[in-house]
Amino acid sequence: MFSVSSSSIGAKTMPSVIHNRSDAKSWILRFFACIKTLCGAVIEAALLVAAATAGYAVLLYFFKMLWNVYVATTVGQYYLAEFPIHAQRTINVLRRNLLEFSLKMNVLAFLVCMGAGVTCKVIHISRFLYFNRSMFGRIVICGLPLTAFVALIARSKFGLPEWNSAYTYSLPPTLALFSGCFNLADRLFPEIGDFVKRVEAYLKNV
Repeated sequence: MFSVSSSSIGAKTMPSVIHNRSDAKSWILRFFACIKTLCGAVIEAALLVAAATAGYAVLLYFFKMLWNVYVATTVGQYYLAEFPIHAQRTINVLRRNLLEFSLKMNVLAFLVCMGAGVTCKVIHISRFLYFNRSMFGRIVICGLPLTAFVALIARSKFGLPEWNSAYTYSLPPTLALFSGCFNLADRLFPEIGDFVKRVEAYLKNV
């Protein structure tokens, strides 16, 4: 009787042990998959910011070259004499380390756009505001308002006193980054409804 009882207990416990091992293996695989996805997203974000920074720096240096040519002309000298305040603001920006300025502007634009992308994804409005729109619609509905928000922060952070100039300097990095940020947010974060369903399903299995 004792031997029969022991074998019966062993037969009952074996499926439980196998099930627990399977769950542990599944969680480990999911964990490494999440780490892989996160690392890929970080690399993609870094490359995105680096490319936008390089492109914007080239644009700034090109504008600086054009500005130097312009102020050497008669019209340019007239502009310097008639609008000294506006001219000095342009000169103050172009005298900076333009690569550093480009990096700071692109990092700021990335943080703002990524925050907006995550927020829109979580509260179920990214499909309405971004993914169901044409590129022109995405720029009008998302890109331009985000540029205004970036400009608002850039005015105080980077010493751009005039709103028009702050918006102008914020426009290229924001338009270069907002699309990639919304796509990253869509891949990395669930909508709040999906998150609640996953939590409920997990609690039922505990």
